[in-house]
Amino acid sequence: MRSYESLVKHEGNSALFAAVEISIVSTLAGRPVHVHAEGVRGTGKTTIMRAAAGILPVIERIAGCEHNCRPWAPHCPSHRGAPPARLRDVGTEFVPMPFLEISHSARLGTVVGSIDLARVV
Repeated sequence: MRSYESLVKHEGNSALFAAVEISIVSTLAGRPVHVHAEGVRGTGKTTIMRAAAGILPVIERIAGCEHNCRPWAPHCPSHRGAPPARLRDVGTEFVPMPFLEISHSARLGTVVGSIDLARVV
């Protein structure tokens, strides 16, 4: 995979580069902005997005947590409500920030989920 810095920026892809960079900066500021790129096939969208994954910062999580619980605000069933002493014993680790690539054929319900009407009523 090519590095983000080595990609060629030109008039046709400059908006995507700007969106990716804004997304990364906003994530560092604690207000993530997610990017959805679409356009003509073969214009470099996937290459730019995959390369951007290589410059994402690392995140701190509770060691081994598959939900990436932040040590100061655990949210998963395994760590939510756990005493601080237990969380300290488990420890923390730094891992690459998750980068999700969604299939171009994904449907809205697959991406954002669907409502279980039986549970709502």
